[in-house]
Order: sequence, then C-alpha cells, then structure tokens
Amino acid sequence: MVSKISWTNEQLQAINLENQNIIVSAGAGSGKTAVLTTRIIRKLKSGIKANQLLVLTFTNAAAAEMKNRVINKMKEDPQLISRIPEVESSYITTFDSFAYSIVRKYHYLLNKGKDIKLVDSAIIEYKEKQIIEEILDDLYANKDKDFLELIDKFTIKDDKEVNSILKIHRKLNQKIDKVDFLQNHENVFSSESKLEEYINTYLNQIFDCQQNASIIFEQYLVDNIKKQDVKDSYYALFDATNYDDIYVAIKNLKQIKFQTDDEEIKKYKNYFSEHIKNLKALCIYPSLKQIKYSLQDARKHENVITKILLILEQKSSEYKNKYDAYEFVDIAKMALTLVKNNNDVKQELKDQYCEILIDEYQDTNDLQEEFVKCIEHNNVYMVGDVKQSIYRFRDANPTIFIKKYSDYQKGINGTKIDLTNNFRSNNDVIKTINSLFSIIMSEEVGGANYKQSHIMNYGFKAYETYQSNDNIEYITYTNDSSYFKNGDIEIFYVANDIIRKIKNKKQVYDPELKKSRDCTFKDFAILLEKTKEADKIQKLLNYFDVPSFVLKDSNLAEGDVFYTIYNTLVCVTKIFKNELDNHFKKSFYGLSRSFVCKINDEVIFDLFTTNSIESSDLYQKLVLLKEDLNTLSNKDFILKIIDSFDIYEKLVSIGYITNNSVKLKQICSLAENLSSLELTIFDM
Repeated sequence: MVSKISWTNEQLQAINLENQNIIVSAGAGSGKTAVLTTRIIRKLKSGIKANQLLVLTFTNAAAAEMKNRVINKMKEDPQLISRIPEVESSYITTFDSFAYSIVRKYHYLLNKGKDIKLVDSAIIEYKEKQIIEEILDDLYANKDKDFLELIDKFTIKDDKEVNSILKIHRKLNQKIDKVDFLQNHENVFSSESKLEEYINTYLNQIFDCQQNASIIFEQYLVDNIKKQDVKDSYYALFDATNYDDIYVAIKNLKQIKFQTDDEEIKKYKNYFSEHIKNLKALCIYPSLKQIKYSLQDARKHENVITKILLILEQKSSEYKNKYDAYEFVDIAKMALTLVKNNNDVKQELKDQYCEILIDEYQDTNDLQEEFVKCIEHNNVYMVGDVKQSIYRFRDANPTIFIKKYSDYQKGINGTKIDLTNNFRSNNDVIKTINSLFSIIMSEEVGGANYKQSHIMNYGFKAYETYQSNDNIEYITYTNDSSYFKNGDIEIFYVANDIIRKIKNKKQVYDPELKKSRDCTFKDFAILLEKTKEADKIQKLLNYFDVPSFVLKDSNLAEGDVFYTIYNTLVCVTKIFKNELDNHFKKSFYGLSRSFVCKINDEVIFDLFTTNSIESSDLYQKLVLLKEDLNTLSNKDFILKIIDSFDIYEKLVSIGYITNNSVKLKQICSLAENLSSLELTIFDM
C-alpha cells in the first residue's frame, strides 16, 4: 500500500484499488499523472514485471513523458533502480505503436509481408483523389443516369463538390467495418421507419421553437403591441397544430414595431426575434408532403454516393495491399481483426497483461475501445477528463468515456473515482471556473454534469502563504478603429497587462522555492483557440519588448522550409519540361525571396521586367539540379536540394531550428515513402 502522506483519500483509492475495471475522472491539476505513475510504481514493487503492464496513451510525447516519470521514480528507490531496463523496453506507448507491433508480430495470420510499411496519410489521400477522378470518368463515360442527376442537382460550374466524397470516405475510416456500414446504409438510415423518425425529430424542433416564442410573446410583448392585425398574425402561428398551418402562418406574419425604454422588454424582444428567425429557417418546405418527398428523393442520391464510396474503398485497399503500405487506421483495424478472428492471439494478450492502463481516456475512438474490449478481463484502468475532450476532429469519441462513467457510477461493470481537488490553481481561479462551468456545462452541453460530479476543490494550500490579490479581471473594449482588428487590440491589452504586472512586481508562488517571488516574463502564457495568429501575436509582443516563444503543432505543408523545397521542385520540373509559364514564375519569385536566396526585390523586379531570369545565378543552379532529376531517388533528390542551397546552415536566419530540422527529415521520409509506392515527388 502507498503511504497516505500527501495523498487525498480519492487519490489513494485511485492508486490502490485492485481487481476490477476503474475509471478515474481527473480534473485539471488534480495530480492524475502523479497518481498513474505511483500506481505503476506500486505494482512494480509488488513483484509485477513491467512487461505485464500495458500503458497506452495518444501521443509519442505523452508516452515518453510517462515512461520518463516512472524511470525517475525508480531511480529514487533502491528496490527498483536495477529494474529500469525492464521499464525502458516495456509497453508504455501509443495505441498506434502497440497495434503496429501486434500486426508485425502476427503478420502471417493476416497474409501480409513481415515488413509492413507505414505510409503518410497525405500520400494515400493523394492517390485516393486520383481514384475518385477515375471513378467519375467511368460514370460519365457510361452515362450513369442517377450519377448525372446528382451532378446536375448539386453542382454548378463543375463537379468539384463531389470531392467532398473523399472527406466522407476518410471520416468513415474509423468505422470498424466500413464496407458493411456502407452496404447496409440504405436499410439502416433510409428505411421508412427511419424517415419517419427524421421527420418527427424535425417537427419537434419546430414545435419547441413555436412554444418558446409563444410564451415570450404572451408574457412580455403582447401588451406593448397596439395593432390587432399584428397580434392576430402571431396568434395564428401559435395556434397552429401542424406543419402546414405553421408554414402558412409564418408567411403571413406582420412585423412587430413598438418602442420601449424597459431593458427587460428589449431583451425578451430580442429572444423572441431569434425564435421567429429560427422558425423561418426551419420551415423551408411548403408542406409536410414535400418534406417526405424530399427525403425519399434523397435516397437515390445517397445510393450513388454509397456506390462511389464502395468502389473507392475497394480500389484504395487494392493499392495499399499491392505495396503492403498502410495508414495507422488500417493497422488499427488489422490489430482488431487479429484479436477477433484468432483466439490464440487474443488469449495470449489477455494472459500477458495483468492490467491495461489508459491515459487521456476521453480521447479514445471506437476502434481503440473495441480492441481493448477484446483483450481485457476486468482489468482496465482508465484516466481522463471529459471536460478536456478536444480531439473530436481526430475521431475521438468522448461518449465512450461518458457512458462508462455513468455505468460505473451505478456500480455496473466497474468503479468510478473522482479526483476533484485542484493542486495547480489558486482559489480565485477555481471559484471563477466553478461559477462559470456550473452554468454552462451539463450532460446535454459538454457531456458532464459539472455541478453534480465535477466541481473543483481548492487543494494547493501553499498559495495561502502570500497575499495574492488574484481577483479575475474581465476586460471589455469597443473597436472604433478602422485600422486595427479585434485580435490586434486584444493583444495590446494583454501586452500592457504583462508589462504592468512586471513593473509592479506582482507576486507569484514558486513551487520550487516554496515561497512567493516577483513575477517574470516566463510566468505568463497566452492560450489561443487557433494557432494561425500565433506568429502575428509574437511580433506584436516583440513590439512591446515582451520576449516570447510560440509552442504549436506545425503542418508539414506550410512554413518557409516546405515552400522552399516545394518551389525548388516546381522550378526544376518546369525547366525539365521547358515550361517557363506563370506557375514557374510564381515559384521562382517565391524561391528568390526565400531565406535560402534573399535576392533583393529590385533585382527580382529587373529579372522579370527584362525577361532575364534564365541568365540569373539561381536559374543556373536550378538547371544543374535538373541534371539529377532522373538519376537520383526521391529522397536523394531532396537531399541534393538541401545541400545545394545549404538549407541546414541557413535555418538560423528563420529560427525554430529544431522544428525546421525535424520538418526537413519528415520531407525526406515522405519522399522515401513515395519511392516505395512507385510515385515520384512530382506526382504529389
């Protein structure tokens, strides 16, 4: 057992509880990583070997951090220090990596080669775009009647809208059996009973909106309306008991006009207007009969899309199988197939692990959950916080967490533990968060009853050792400027606030010193909903002499390094084909101004206006690169570009050296993958 010193009762329960499925709902700052690490250490000290624990998370960084925390704890314990190599080779890893290891181990049961390759999704997506083009060409050539009707109804100048089918295809990849889902789509989603369900849901929305508008009208507005015909037009709407009558009444509504100084009445008038606006937006069909006809008519369009998706899935699978090259989602499905279709494999994994520990459980998707179900035996330990579920765009399914939490709360199949003490924030912050989220977060909105189970408690009492005066401050402003955007003005406020706190020597608690000290710039963080404005914000902060750095995920296909490589490839290809067109000129211009060339704008202007591009040193360098176009592999050609332009040496001029170095390696890896798929870098 772990000593009770410094642990709450709930934390101790999360560390020590055994022999059952456990879900730990761990709020922000509740010490969930410390609890998880300590649980692992406790098990190791009890004699359990590291390879008997399967610890899964969702990013390589999180897995590495968890493994490092465990190893650092082991270094402090003479009983465990000699077993560190055991942990270093254990499965504290991502779902993707674990699935890949299983597939490689049992490849022969899947009739796959031993060296199954992982390929970048961007490559597969590019190939699937080509496949869709081929499918559409065939449908045009065969004059497929239903397809042509789909194109005629939903496209205008071209059929580019049909490319959204690829987005549907990629989204459906998370289905456990995608083909079965598509083949049964019509029976499941387009049956008569399902159409009736859609209509009833739609009508209920309309009737709810009608009722809410009626209540506001009667209680707050009707006495202020003088004209009887205006009142009558709204009474006709509120008395309507079916869709057709509501539609007619909406068309005949009179405009409400009255003046009032009562702020309460103004507020409800706005609410009322919103309800009426929503009603008008919902009632777009002239009759209920038309609604039913439209849904029935949509069936044939759905069937065309389903047919295209099935062909695309077949051809995409054939392509992947030909080259034994797959995406992570394919590997996950293979791993699931292995444990579902091979009892020996399933039983081996069941026997191997005495506990499966899953971090950030709110980010689990359907495939991962199904896989764990196959290999668990009442021994799954899940840690997460549904309030921190932000990865739906990565196909995370937080309803998995919500459903399991609800079941375990009732004692069904497991035990739930709530870690609600916050050891990170001061009491003012916690009070503010509780007051806000108690109002806005419910099971319907956010998937959690905040008041019932997620209220945070002040846990880090050390904050009480100094006078904080940390009352939460809300800043509002009016943008009267035609020059500055709202975001610019907001960062001015933020920068001034930071500077003011630095000058006033605002006190902060330092957990390492265990006392308060003057704040420094490193004590401030700016959180953004989207990172696309991050670089501009950094420039604005620099203007105020506020030092900063940006921490964000980077997209491979963006930034100075990518566009330098891309523009070079375009220029070399165009020179090779003797096509010095506008596309070439645009890329040549971009390359000229890039960090590897830094050609003066006046010189570039002169090259273009005097048509002397071909006499430039840059053009001659590109001509030399052209000579290696057909002799070098994709990767070697990228390396040739890097060497020719001294890209590594010049990274210092743009900063983010480590990130850009990693990006260069990723580009080389991408080029190598293309070679294995018999594609060139110019196919992308």
